[in-house]
Amino acid sequence: MLMKRRDFLRLSAAAGLAAVTRGLRALPWSRREPDFQLSVAHAAEWESGVFADAHALIGGDPAFLSRDAEVRVYGSSGPLSVEFDALYSVDGNVLRFHASGSRSVPVRFTMPVDAVDGLRFELRVSAAKPVTIPLRFSVNSAAGVVPLRRGRYVVALHERASPPDWSALEVTEGGIAGEFAASALLLEFDYAQDGSTGR
Repeated sequence: MLMKRRDFLRLSAAAGLAAVTRGLRALPWSRREPDFQLSVAHAAEWESGVFADAHALIGGDPAFLSRDAEVRVYGSSGPLSVEFDALYSVDGNVLRFHASGSRSVPVRFTMPVDAVDGLRFELRVSAAKPVTIPLRFSVNSAAGVVPLRRGRYVVALHERASPPDWSALEVTEGGIAGEFAASALLLEFDYAQDGSTGR
């Protein structure tokens, strides 16, 4: 039985495609890990709602070296679950104090300001792959360190390609309000009152 030329061409093309696909392997699918970054803004006036990039501050306040810092932390807001820890250095050991988490109530505590390390914190982000991000405030000027001043700070956690719009930020006595795209944490620093224990 003779095969028609049209059928022969169809079978030949199918055989060639099968030979090619046998040598292919499916590429493994991988989910892109978020590229988190911290941005920090500062408002010098306690009642002011105007925040500007904290890294533009020229140095911190050296008066903090002679007294403890009073720290107020408001629960984080935004789409990400963020835990906030304060790190104390005691006899060469680092002690962790869990200060705040997502939607938690405001908390107040005091910390000694180290001349070298300043105030050390960590943000722990609950994601598909948990991320820990260090944060340091200091009276000294150094790369990657936020100058420590009295006033309010907003710490915004976002993807590197999507920096926060500080003009959309609304801060009330209860913390961050309104529609702010980034996950954010409100901090306040002041001089500790005389007689504070520091912890």
